[in-house]
Amino acid sequence: MDRRNTSGHNVNQGSDATPRRQAARAHDPRHRASLHTARVLVISANRVQRDVFAAQLSGKVGALVCVENIGAAQALIERGDADVVLVDAADVAGRPKEFCDRCAGVAVVLMAEHPTLEDAIDAIKHGVSDVIAMGTRGPELLMRVEAALHRGRELRVRDEKIDKLRRLAKKLNQARQQITQNIGGLCSDLTTAYSDLSDKLTLVGAASEFNSLVRQELEIENLLRAVLEYVLTKTGPTNAAIFLPSSSGDFTLGAYVNYDGPKDSAEVLLDHLASGLAPKFENTHGVQMMVGKNQIAARAGNVGDWVGDVTMMTFACHNNGECLAVATLFRDRRNPFPETLVPLLDLLSDLFAKQLARVVHVHHRHLPPSKWGKHWEQQDPDDNLPDIDLAA
Repeated sequence: MDRRNTSGHNVNQGSDATPRRQAARAHDPRHRASLHTARVLVISANRVQRDVFAAQLSGKVGALVCVENIGAAQALIERGDADVVLVDAADVAGRPKEFCDRCAGVAVVLMAEHPTLEDAIDAIKHGVSDVIAMGTRGPELLMRVEAALHRGRELRVRDEKIDKLRRLAKKLNQARQQITQNIGGLCSDLTTAYSDLSDKLTLVGAASEFNSLVRQELEIENLLRAVLEYVLTKTGPTNAAIFLPSSSGDFTLGAYVNYDGPKDSAEVLLDHLASGLAPKFENTHGVQMMVGKNQIAARAGNVGDWVGDVTMMTFACHNNGECLAVATLFRDRRNPFPETLVPLLDLLSDLFAKQLARVVHVHHRHLPPSKWGKHWEQQDPDDNLPDIDLAA
């Protein structure tokens, strides 16, 4: 029978681990140097075993401490004062993994009376570096301690690399999250910018279409009809009216669309709008939105009693500081106007005012200067009016 097995030698020992080679390794300068810097901790409740291992290792390792139980050794382990721990297998029976977890970065060697291959495999699965017999002595003991020491160092290096990789992974994850947030914000900004640009392009397209349409009209009736027809294509069915200033300073009805008002009262309603609404808004700029009877009454007096509970949009058309028309759109407040309509009407009102001024200009060219009216007597008919599509 193999004496190494009966004497409790390591069951994992290779075929080249002869006593001569063990002794050679024990006297190798590198071997001695590594052991001479090692801090070894022996844990065993058996005083005789502690004394035996102390005698075997004393003077051959950097530091040696022997304690009788795990509780006494825990403080040393937590402070990092041990590189190799030799512990009696009986002290960690049934919980080697728990003990190895508490000894993170430290090589753990189990000392057993009669270790078997199954015992060694099970212990190593739970993190133990080696399993040796209690009777292991001399060069073999030094060799096994040194091997455990190297494995412990490898474990520490591995753990340090893993910790470093975890820190790097955490930083990379934080950077990824930051980039994701930045990309999300950038995408949101690009979406908003694209939406704004799309809206502006839509306005430019609508303005170009409207301008091309109205510039063809040099008769006031045709111009008013073209304006209302175009506006209705953007608003949908609605009541609409355009009021023009008269020479007396009042406003008269130029054109209208009656969508849902009673026919028999439409004329009276339009008269009230001409006399009560138009004068109050001739000096305003931009589209004025009024929702409900109360808001309309606050802005236009008793006109609110005539139009009822509606949403109303009113805007004045100015050219060279003079109001040339006041337009209004209104319909049941349960069918409100879209918000996108406000900038569009604001743009169309300027184009309508310019074309209305051209029509007046063309009309006045065929009259004696004395009949042009106060405003048109004070300026050259060609001032500020591009020479486009005008009959000379």
